[in-house]
Amino acid sequence: MRNRMMIMVVVGIMLLVVGCRVEYSEKTTVETPCWTDNGKVTYIKEYKKWKITYNTFGENAELIKNELILMECNNDGTGKEEKGLIFDDWWYPLSMNSSSTWIVMSVVSGDSSRIYVMKLDGSGLQLLGAGMYPDLSPDGSKIVYAKRNEGIWIMNRDGSGDHQIVSDTTASYPAWSPDDTLIAYVSNELKIIDTNGIIIKSLGTWKITPSWSKSDESKLMYSTSHPYWIHIVNLLSSIVDTLNITGSHYARWSPDGEKLINYDTTWYVINIDGTDKHYIEP
Repeated sequence: MRNRMMIMVVVGIMLLVVGCRVEYSEKTTVETPCWTDNGKVTYIKEYKKWKITYNTFGENAELIKNELILMECNNDGTGKEEKGLIFDDWWYPLSMNSSSTWIVMSVVSGDSSRIYVMKLDGSGLQLLGAGMYPDLSPDGSKIVYAKRNEGIWIMNRDGSGDHQIVSDTTASYPAWSPDDTLIAYVSNELKIIDTNGIIIKSLGTWKITPSWSKSDESKLMYSTSHPYWIHIVNLLSSIVDTLNITGSHYARWSPDGEKLINYDTTWYVINIDGTDKHYIEP
């Protein structure tokens, strides 16, 4: 009996060993693309690698690498250049904006969100603290951002001078105007305020993710949901143009006003008239 049990144990171990194999799976995705001042596209390439173990009991997938790499390319997708590894950990990139020679980005993991600032060449990465959806002022000196359940805040690029300008806990997606004097943000309405938080204009409900025109300061792009249509409003005349483009809640307007970054199943660049669509990473 004892010998029989020993044999069964040995056979079981052999089955486990013989039936076990390991494979690796890789995936790269484009995350949080935005425009540089010279009309190029900068984005984060997220690289993930899994170790998959198969045995007689099934399979087990283990994420063993998650790299966030800063990339840059021309607006037609050519000239891709890897600027360098930002970091190698389990944070997920949420948003990114650039101005002058600087980039500001937010990353999330569970209920935690952080804001980092760095240079366009990928150097000088600095953690500024908790927050999300940051936007650099056009001169690159200040950052407006949302704190989870704490409204809209402004701080200097080095993290100093942090102060609240909007107390509404639902406020999010702040965006600087090209002349540094106004900020658009979303709560239950799309609103425009000055840098002290005083409301200048309300643009109505169901409008999200504002993006200013740098070529015409009187124009603001935003999205509406269900479905995601993209609109441009002239703030002087209140005339709204609806673009023949759908698919994103986070469209970004190019500095020359001719193109936008948008999303369907992945990120792409397209003319605002709906022509010449191409994906950032095929």
